[in-house]
Amino acid sequence: MNIAVRIAVILLVHALLCHTTSYADPPDQLKNLSKVRSQILKLGVGEEAKLEVKLKDKTKLKGHISEAGENHFVLVETGTNRAITVPYDQVQQGKGQNLSTGAKILIVVGVLFLIGLAVGLLYRNS
Repeated sequence: MNIAVRIAVILLVHALLCHTTSYADPPDQLKNLSKVRSQILKLGVGEEAKLEVKLKDKTKLKGHISEAGENHFVLVETGTNRAITVPYDQVQQGKGQNLSTGAKILIVVGVLFLIGLAVGLLYRNS
């Protein structure tokens, strides 16, 4: 292969690689976006899925999640009941609270187990 062809191939490969990486999101942004999305989806939807978020434009929102999609979620503000569509990539910080169904079931099973244990010990001692 002559030198001109080699240089042309190297330039072509370089141009293609530089072009694709210039439009890619930095890995930290993709990681943060994925983390925000998974935490919102884990909270679920409904009035029990309470959330406080701080957006990248410094706006603070507080309410509950009424809808969670692939690219955004809808937050119903506490007090005003105004529904706001929030893209995941605009969330800078957030904290939420909600017990999942699995956690509620485990709590009930644990309480029932302790009650059964206490009743068994009472009958055993009498």
